[in-house]
Amino acid sequence: MNPFIQKHAPLSILLSLLALILSSCHGDDDLQLTPVNGEYIAQAKEVLTGNVVLSTRTFMGHDVDLTRLETGCPTKFNFTWQGDEMEIRLLDFHVGNMPFIVNFQSKARLYTLNSWEQKEYKGSGWVKIYGTDGLSRTADRQGKPVGKKQGATIQGYYNVLTHEINMDINYNMMNVHSDCFLQKVDKHRIDRYDEEVKQYEADLAAYKKQKGEL
Repeated sequence: MNPFIQKHAPLSILLSLLALILSSCHGDDDLQLTPVNGEYIAQAKEVLTGNVVLSTRTFMGHDVDLTRLETGCPTKFNFTWQGDEMEIRLLDFHVGNMPFIVNFQSKARLYTLNSWEQKEYKGSGWVKIYGTDGLSRTADRQGKPVGKKQGATIQGYYNVLTHEINMDINYNMMNVHSDCFLQKVDKHRIDRYDEEVKQYEADLAAYKKQKGEL
């Protein structure tokens, strides 16, 4: 074998492997931005429309749980559609140790899952919810506007067959984000929303009392 080829063969192999990996990643990136078919969108519209109550935990960074309770708090989202694009709104959101009121809105679309996501969300019916450049507005506890910030994002996964959902909202403010952990959408929760909020507040008060905070 030519000494030059023998010397540089390992480097050539390494570069080929790197190119293959980058090509594979690029393919996945393209796939995750591929819109789902119209049937899946129609099925999502049947459930993700109007006011939907989901259990949510809100964090500052990765460690500070502003909601305080592991079960989260009932949170009322509003879904509206224009064609294949949805708009998700969260209005007057303020629970637990949150120092301000949040109003959030973002447009989003449904996409197919890439190969990595398919390993986590197995089975039929899963779609990806993805939206960027959302708007977050904050107000103090008296409702006086404090600030607003573009660049909020929402990413989640929804199963049009089982109605399971999870979502993560990054408000692009003070490193605060809300996690709607995996759960089933129950359209009847809106009828119990006020009752659930009162129960959350009672459970939170009991938790604080147990911790010596009250």
